[in-house]
Amino acid sequence: MQAYEGICRDEFTPNFDFIQSEKFVEVIQKNELQFTQQLVDEHFDTAFQRTSNTQFIMNPNFESRYLASDADIPQCFVYVPDEYMRKYVHEIKSAIEDYQEVFEFVYTNDYGVASRYLYVDEFPDVMPFFLIVDKSKKLPIRRIEDPVIKKMSDIVVDSDQLKKGQDFYYAKYKEPIFLSNMEKEIQKFLEKYLEGKIDPYFQTQKMHQYTKVKEICQDTFEREIVYNRDVKQCIVEIFKHDCPSCMYNGKVFNAFSRKLDKHGVSDKLPCFRMSIENKVPYLGSFAYSPIYFFVKKDGDNITEVSILDIPVKYDGFISQLKEYTGLEKELSKIKVIPKKQVQYHFQLKDLDPGFEIDQDIKEQADEDAEEARKEKEEKDKPKDTDKTKDDKKDTNNK
Repeated sequence: MQAYEGICRDEFTPNFDFIQSEKFVEVIQKNELQFTQQLVDEHFDTAFQRTSNTQFIMNPNFESRYLASDADIPQCFVYVPDEYMRKYVHEIKSAIEDYQEVFEFVYTNDYGVASRYLYVDEFPDVMPFFLIVDKSKKLPIRRIEDPVIKKMSDIVVDSDQLKKGQDFYYAKYKEPIFLSNMEKEIQKFLEKYLEGKIDPYFQTQKMHQYTKVKEICQDTFEREIVYNRDVKQCIVEIFKHDCPSCMYNGKVFNAFSRKLDKHGVSDKLPCFRMSIENKVPYLGSFAYSPIYFFVKKDGDNITEVSILDIPVKYDGFISQLKEYTGLEKELSKIKVIPKKQVQYHFQLKDLDPGFEIDQDIKEQADEDAEEARKEKEEKDKPKDTDKTKDDKKDTNNK
């Protein structure tokens, strides 16, 4: 089993008949008790039986099931590359096992197959891609004279309500699945769909997030920061292209910069972004990414450089900034719920002209209040006393 650690994440049951047999003892003695990769390759499938793997919990026929029109229940299409599925298979299995009768789960680890039908580049590979397609629901093609709608769910119709000959899209639903508490994230997505709390979407190209962060490079570092008398202190983000953590933290940093601007703090704490490919003597060498530097100046001289917590760890990030900047009162107004801000961008909500950047705070407060209400209801439920149990037993006996 140790030889397979990190390669295979399926569940196994030992085949004791073989493991306790004389044949197996002979094999071990012949190899001088050394469990080599060759030994494992030859005897693993005999010594252990798979209890479950991805093909047992999800249909692997991705292409045929996506094109099929005979789906009786909503289909949930899942794309996760092998290197991540090996790590997360048990969490995914645990998340969906109670929904097998409600959804048809279809899986592929092949980027070519997935990208032929889905726009999987919207999320980084490290994040599992889940997409629900309900082929009993249709989104009719809109006509120019049709009235403006506020939500896509307002125009979803059942198949039998579609006008004859009218073109349509299947209703599709998706949300980013975050790695922190993945099992809960997947179940939350499935429940939101079942409760009608998620809107269908039309596929769209990847869009750049609106931001107040200014991009710089080695050639412009001194002009924009060192010799810029308007900059007394600032934050510098070091990122790397195709880095999932940089992508995630960068989205939160963009939202943070917009909140600084909204609350009138951006001139006191400007934000900059620079690729790890740049070599900047003032900041030293960059051994990893992302890195967030707090930079303080006295005239044209940099007097302080400190590494900050990443924005995803927002409590530590803002706490350090309050300490280093002396802007505790101003920064106390700046609150960010990282997960919600990333979600807004994936759903393109933050590109709406009327988008409120502090919407995450209100939504979180509403969710916390709802959670507290449910907990109170659960707590206030009358508990079965011994007398109540006896009464129920007597009633059942009668």
